[in-house]
Amino acid sequence: MKRASFFLVICICSIIPVAASELDTAFRKAAEDIKAETEKLAELRKKISTQRIEQAAKMDTLRTEVRALKKKCISLKQHNSRVRASLSDILGEKNILESEMQRLGVLLRNGGSDLRAVISPPEKQKYKQELDAVSDITKKTDADILENANTVLNLLSQRLKDNLGGCVFSGSALDSKGKVYAGNYLHAGPVDYFISSDGNVSGITGIQAGRSRPSVVYSVNPSILQKLLSGGEDEVPVDFTMGQVLQVMDMERSWTDHIAKGGVIMFPILGLGLICIAVVLLKLFFFTRITTDIQPAQQEIIELLKQGDVEEAGKRVAALGRPASAVFSEGIQHRDADREEIEELMHSRIAEEVPYLEKYLTVLSVSAAASPLLGLLGTVMGMIHTFNLITVFGTGKARLLSSGISEALITTEYGLIIAIPALLVHAYFSSKVRRAIETLEQGVGSFISSLKSGEQEK
Repeated sequence: MKRASFFLVICICSIIPVAASELDTAFRKAAEDIKAETEKLAELRKKISTQRIEQAAKMDTLRTEVRALKKKCISLKQHNSRVRASLSDILGEKNILESEMQRLGVLLRNGGSDLRAVISPPEKQKYKQELDAVSDITKKTDADILENANTVLNLLSQRLKDNLGGCVFSGSALDSKGKVYAGNYLHAGPVDYFISSDGNVSGITGIQAGRSRPSVVYSVNPSILQKLLSGGEDEVPVDFTMGQVLQVMDMERSWTDHIAKGGVIMFPILGLGLICIAVVLLKLFFFTRITTDIQPAQQEIIELLKQGDVEEAGKRVAALGRPASAVFSEGIQHRDADREEIEELMHSRIAEEVPYLEKYLTVLSVSAAASPLLGLLGTVMGMIHTFNLITVFGTGKARLLSSGISEALITTEYGLIIAIPALLVHAYFSSKVRRAIETLEQGVGSFISSLKSGEQEK
């Protein structure tokens, strides 16, 4: 152990001189390294300081650019907002313009269609080419209509000028017999005057039922129209109702035409009407001839019976006429029977005379019941015909349908015209029959009382 320690001491002592020398060398080298590094550090700090200044300058420049970019961004945002608002306004104006264009297209289309509807038939002869062009335009889109709006507007403008100032143009028209005449039209406002080339036909024109061409519906002196055509002045009839009066005049038909529109059912209806008229005349004559009141001659007849002059009393009763003669002849014939028996026989005779008094009244009651039924049958047949027309032509032609319905109702009209008076006259004659029977029954009671009172006196 001691040896080891000794050896260790010897080794350390031998190493120390060597280590001190190396350590000194190391210190010097370290000092030199430190100095070199310090110099590098100083250069680096100087470089960093220089770069920091440059970076600070760049940073300031960048901050300035950022601020400028922020301002530009804000400006762009504001510009974008303005652009969006402007775009929204433009889109709104675009929608308004499209709506206006569509409205104008509809107005032009409706104007063209309405013009074709309201323009008079003579004017259609004058504006045939223009109307055909307008008709083609109105079938196009709104944009196409606007592109060709001048055609529609020019036609409307020209027609307005012609209506206000009047115009003359050639054409053709029909006379009352349906014959076609060529001539000239004088158009003034709502009225179209026509005068044929030979001057035989002249007057106001209109459309009559069943005719496609204009017809002269109201005659005017041709010399007046010739004077107007030559530029002169004169007085002419004017229809301020826009043709409605002429249409009403055209609708007016004679009684025979009205009946003919009712069809075959009108024959049995009119036949019942004639039968009713004949029955009414016959019954009026009948009621003026019959006698039911015996009061004026009763006292004379009773006196003759009291005197025993039965033959003369019978003649006096026979002179009264039926039904009184038949009833009271029965009383004279059975004058000697009991009161109850005479009364029963005479009342039985009154009952036998009732069919005579009511003769032909059944015809009136049956006619009053059958006439409306026949009229209803004619109406049903007419409606079936009208529905057949609807199947063929559709519901667009209102005039065709209304005329068919009105014709169908004619039979009902005449059925009621016959039924109502027939019913009233039947009630009147029935009341006269009842009064006649009541008068006979009162006369029978009075006659029997007078007859039996005379026998009691005897």
